[in-house]
Amino acid sequence: MKFTVIIPTYNRSKELSEALGSLVNQKFTDFETIVCDDGSIDDTKKIVESYRNRLNIVYYYEDNWGGPARPRNNGLKIAKGEWICFLDSDDQWYSDKLERIANLLDKYDIDLVCHLFITSLDKRIGTYRKSPFFTFYEDLLINGNRIVNSSICVRRNLIPEISEDRNLIGVEDYNLLLDIAKKTTKVYCLNVVLGSYLIHENNISGDFLKQIDKIEYMLSKQDHENKYLKQRTGLVNYLRASFYYLDNKELARKMLLKCIKSGSYVIRLKSVVKLLFKL
Repeated sequence: MKFTVIIPTYNRSKELSEALGSLVNQKFTDFETIVCDDGSIDDTKKIVESYRNRLNIVYYYEDNWGGPARPRNNGLKIAKGEWICFLDSDDQWYSDKLERIANLLDKYDIDLVCHLFITSLDKRIGTYRKSPFFTFYEDLLINGNRIVNSSICVRRNLIPEISEDRNLIGVEDYNLLLDIAKKTTKVYCLNVVLGSYLIHENNISGDFLKQIDKIEYMLSKQDHENKYLKQRTGLVNYLRASFYYLDNKELARKMLLKCIKSGSYVIRLKSVVKLLFKL
């Protein structure tokens, strides 16, 4: 089997139905779907059952854990595909998503593929570009994550057990990418939109300031020897400045000045641009 699509979900039966519908429409059909239910109390199971005749689908239920890490680990334990694709239950793929990725994998020696998404606010996201100056791991660690989780397709044998540290709930996607980046630099990002991302108040990553605190914690765990302490501090300050410049420009300005002193050259450049044109 070529692909396994892993979908963690919790009480999102309507959105899940739309996500599964986008899988039914895939032009490339050599894949299985594993819906990993994190203790839903709505009609999630009924929705999954309604797709039995249209998808090669597995339903895995476990009592609520509180985030997607454990459900994804459950899916990985039973996955049969050579390649793992992650799809959040409130996201959708375009019909040619798997076909285009399958064609890429047949042509090139790559370990991870990602692509662009369009948000429900008509914004393109996931604009990752491979850096000629940093490794994949370094770029993620000191410049931030710009890859959308639902766009990722990666070799199954490169995926470690996903951390179930509860302090990482909401940033486990980023942490997983860093763990994968330690094992490979063979990354290909398609500069095309192949899916849609729903922004709503129930997104786990919705509280941006709390997310930044979690990112800071995660980066410290990744860089436990503090080899990149200065640069990752610059990244965290830049993320905070990006939040504050909307309603506290003075605080944002102070943080951006710190970024210019401590961030990677990418973060320094972005900070200068914000100072000159947005403050």
